[in-house]
Amino acid sequence: MHSEEYRPCVEELHRSYKVLHKLNSAEPLSEEQTKAFTELFGKKLESIGIFTPVQIDFPKQMCFGKNVFINHGFTAMSIGGIEIGNNVQIGPHVTIITNNHDMNDRDILRCKPVLIEDNVWIGAGATILPGVHTGKNAVIP
Repeated sequence: MHSEEYRPCVEELHRSYKVLHKLNSAEPLSEEQTKAFTELFGKKLESIGIFTPVQIDFPKQMCFGKNVFINHGFTAMSIGGIEIGNNVQIGPHVTIITNNHDMNDRDILRCKPVLIEDNVWIGAGATILPGVHTGKNAVIP
């Protein structure tokens, strides 16, 4: 993580942290919050509800379907990519992780994408680990 090849990742991480500060400090449902969401993800979010505060380190590595709801306290370590399908409900304090450090060399990140298919409900406090692929209509308590 200290080598030159990680520099773009570190820059994106710093960018997202700064935007997250604005987002999490903005009045809910305000124009300021809407602008911060757009800045964070690099595009306007359609038919998605996200309650703040959130912590998302690589927001541009996330894709959303329609009618997605994410409750407060959401954490996404999304460098490996997170795809969330249609009609997905995510409860409070859910964590989705797509990376981990190599067991033999902690300076190396190992990434695996996470896929959440359509009509999935993820209950409060759940943790989704790298490489998980939920099927359609799954319930994760």
